[in-house]
Amino acid sequence: MSMSHDEPVLLTKQYKDHTIPNAVDSLRYEDLPFNAYSVHSQPIRNLDVTIQVLDEATDTVLETVSGRCESGNIRVESSSLIRRTGSLEVQFDPDFFPSASSLVWFGRIFRVYVGIKDLSMIDHTVNFLLGTFYADKAGVSVDAATSSITIGLEDKMGRFESDELENMIKISPGTPISETIRKVMEDLGETKFGYIQESLPSETVPYTMEFGIGEEKIEIISKLRDMYMDYTCGYNTKGEFEFYKISVQKETEFEHPKWSFSNDAIDGKDLMIEFKEDYVLKDIRNRVLVVGEMSDKTGITANGEVRITDAKNPFNVDAIGTRTKVITESKYVTDDQCYSRAKFEIWKVSNFQEKCEISAVPIYLLDVNDIIEVPNPITGVKSRYLIDSFSLDLKVDGKMSISAHKLYYTGVEYGEAFKPLVNAFMVGINNYGWLSLAEERIKDVFNISGSGNATIVVRFVDMELGGEQASVTSYGTTKNQTLQIDLADFSKLDFESESGANGRSEADYADRVLGHEMFHAVTNDYLGHDTMLDIPIWFKEGFAEFLHGGKDRYKLAYPKVEKSKKKSQLIELAEKQLNGLFEGSSEDYVAAYLIAIAIYNLCDSKMWSGIITNLRGIKNPGINFLYKLLPIADDNDKVKSLVMNEIRTMDKVWNLLDDESDKDTMSVGGVHFMNLYGVPLTAETVFNNSNATTDSIGFKIKKDN
Repeated sequence: MSMSHDEPVLLTKQYKDHTIPNAVDSLRYEDLPFNAYSVHSQPIRNLDVTIQVLDEATDTVLETVSGRCESGNIRVESSSLIRRTGSLEVQFDPDFFPSASSLVWFGRIFRVYVGIKDLSMIDHTVNFLLGTFYADKAGVSVDAATSSITIGLEDKMGRFESDELENMIKISPGTPISETIRKVMEDLGETKFGYIQESLPSETVPYTMEFGIGEEKIEIISKLRDMYMDYTCGYNTKGEFEFYKISVQKETEFEHPKWSFSNDAIDGKDLMIEFKEDYVLKDIRNRVLVVGEMSDKTGITANGEVRITDAKNPFNVDAIGTRTKVITESKYVTDDQCYSRAKFEIWKVSNFQEKCEISAVPIYLLDVNDIIEVPNPITGVKSRYLIDSFSLDLKVDGKMSISAHKLYYTGVEYGEAFKPLVNAFMVGINNYGWLSLAEERIKDVFNISGSGNATIVVRFVDMELGGEQASVTSYGTTKNQTLQIDLADFSKLDFESESGANGRSEADYADRVLGHEMFHAVTNDYLGHDTMLDIPIWFKEGFAEFLHGGKDRYKLAYPKVEKSKKKSQLIELAEKQLNGLFEGSSEDYVAAYLIAIAIYNLCDSKMWSGIITNLRGIKNPGINFLYKLLPIADDNDKVKSLVMNEIRTMDKVWNLLDDESDKDTMSVGGVHFMNLYGVPLTAETVFNNSNATTDSIGFKIKKDN
């Protein structure tokens, strides 16, 4: 092990009280105290390093020493079983030189804390535990000239590295992998456990495993960890053994990043000093097939497959075609093992493998496998990364070096239980016009339609209730598009309802949700992928809402706010959108819908009939877009003023939105606007499902899965 030989840490002995005040012993998000984040954002940092020395046999604190840190480092690696390593160079008096009676000797445990003084409180320091280490494997060196001691540190896993089994271990097939690894660790002498994630019923030991006398303990741990490749194990900061799954392939499996770096000095999170990113531009794959061993009993060969289907991922199978990597592994005897390996491998081959190196002011609450959000210094675009490793320089002015890789997500395809629901959706598309009737309305209202040369791939996934119900994605590499439908939002779909009622609000009827998405599909096809990328979100979402009517969504907006306040808040939101801000809330969609109505009101019939066709072929649509869309004044700002004035003063519209007795959805084709049919268009009749004759009038429709 290499060790630092910089200036030593100067430590002060504390013989009486061994309590570490305000200690942050767990780095799990839910365990962090209220000020764990705020102390990192302070403009000034007062740091202290504290080292506790414990006796391993009795787990009692022998001594606590603290002082200003001049040298030392801690390194944490997610890929290594020996996760935490480091070194300290400390200057003590001769009483601390290594000997059987010294604090620095075999069987001693070192806990290293870094404390940040909370400047908002009196005499309050938040002490972050960086790790629990052993020195007896790394050794101790003494520099006689300076009376300094260099201590090499490893977490407890290092003690298993060269230790060998004295007794045979036998594991029966069918034992859950989480139970197996805990039992094995207990057999190896471990008594302290942190988070042991319960494995899935299918994640079991597939065959009898025997480990003989003389086998290295660390190799046994490695084999069990790698049996299902999306698990990791190691020792946490408290020195407890943990075993858990890294669940980062499904975007909804975590709520937020552990830390969001910021370019804004005001919020105190501008701790990034330097950012570098590397790309690998070859060997990209979006499908991984893992083939295991053939069963002697059944003759069936174990296999597992994972595809990149998430439309948000630029490397999905629709965007660049299917590109397959095949792996054969004779030690896998179950489909679940193969599937787990396929999920693990898809992380590495399904993207540019963007790896970033970040130099930052130290953030002591971070751990490996944590997710961070980082703004690209050039583009400003925020992306999420998974921390692979980091090192902490313990000097007062020391830095933190983080290595991380960018996260991409694999679409989660539905299971057997959802097949009846999928079939009901396809009936709605094929027989009830859940796509085609919206296309006909788009043609009647905006005079545009799909070219007929492109395919819409309909993909069903099981993601998250209350998230994105459906989405259309276009690509720069093909005219084809993906319509992704999240079955979790339609679990209560009424199979007898032609409009797709599903137990949620009338705004969530399936034909209306998919009708909204077809506005995106048709405009993507008509105007082109690149043009639509540059067009403001308020236009795309507001006009899509106007197609089927936004009154039901309006009724749900700001439910606890009285009418006048609700109106003023929506007007304020609309103005923000015209200035470039769209945050994606339900209220944002209502505000965009109001902008669309205002634009309709400001148009004469000729201008409205060409409101979209006139955009075809325009250059730089994102620049002064509103003026290009609605040239009724001298410049973009003046058009914006006219639109905002219309929103504020369209009293008839506001009154109709609040009129509970009026059942028209206030769609562009309804009685209050173009009045295409001479009757109100309600939630049930906004699309006349019984009139459907085809699945689509402008696209080929292909069900993917």
